[in-house]
Parts: sequence; structure tokens; C-alpha cells
Amino acid sequence: MNSAVGATWGAIFDWDGVIIDSSRHHEESWERLAREVALPLPADHFKRGFGRKNEFIIPEILRWTAEAAEIRRHSLRKEALYRARACRARSAPRRIARTSTSRSG
Repeated sequence: MNSAVGATWGAIFDWDGVIIDSSRHHEESWERLAREVALPLPADHFKRGFGRKNEFIIPEILRWTAEAAEIRRHSLRKEALYRARACRARSAPRRIARTSTSRSG
């Protein structure tokens, strides 16, 4: 007997880096946040923090704060900036290149 029959399941797919490259949007979000809070960004911050959680980046790489509430506040704001930027990029008109095939004959 198959125990999976009637079972509920789900799957999560992370397409970032596969279908889309959102690194530019993330970097722009960090830059905008730094301007908003008037805090510096180290020159290599993005490379060092790429793929890491904001909860590590903010205190360990940016060295902005070690206070949990401040880390959370900065993290939530950075993600809001990212989502706004990514949504604008998604809704922007895109040109679709048309290819034609002609056969000489």
C-alpha cells in the first residue's frame, strides 16, 4: 500500500540565480538603505555578504549595530526596499527580440 496516497505535500523552488538574477536589486537596496540611515557601506560589503542572511550581514559585515531590535529594523527595511525595486523591474515594459527565420532557396 502506498502511504503517500492522500498525503498533502508541497514544494518550494528558489529560482533566484537560475531564472532571474536579482543581485543588482539587492545591491541597490543595500545602497539605498545606507543612504536612508546615514551609515557607511564597506567597499566589498556586497561580495562578502552575498548569499548570507541580513541578520549576519548587518552586525558582522556592515558593523552597523549588534542590537537585535536595530538589526531587525534594518533587515525589514532592506527587504522592503528590495521588494519595491524588484516589483518595479518586473512591471517595466520589456522588449522582446523577434527572430525571423528565412530560408533561401
